[in-house]
Amino acid sequence: MNFDVPSFEGSPSPEGEVSRQEAVEAFRAFRGGDIEAKETFLKFVDEQEGKANEANNSLANIECSVELARIYFEAGFKEEALEELENSRIAAYQEHDSELISHIESLVDDIGRSNLPAQ
Repeated sequence: MNFDVPSFEGSPSPEGEVSRQEAVEAFRAFRGGDIEAKETFLKFVDEQEGKANEANNSLANIECSVELARIYFEAGFKEEALEELENSRIAAYQEHDSELISHIESLVDDIGRSNLPAQ
């Protein structure tokens, strides 16, 4: 789904950047207590937030937040994903973007229906 903001999902990582899959694995390990993994995950977050800020568009920041929610969920952290999506939904409401709101609400429904137990 394109909201005229940069797509963070599945984007190839330039040399030296943390890939999306590395971010999922790092978040999982970080939540398990791995300090190096925390640094890797925070590097990914900084890179993505930098891309969103470069777009100079509040919708890019919301999409970045939605992508982080997807990563949390893929790493096995359902509650964190839902919390991040709720923050994204509020921001989308403030932007009066009904298409983005619908997209976020659909993700919330999908995650809510998943069999992944809350951590």
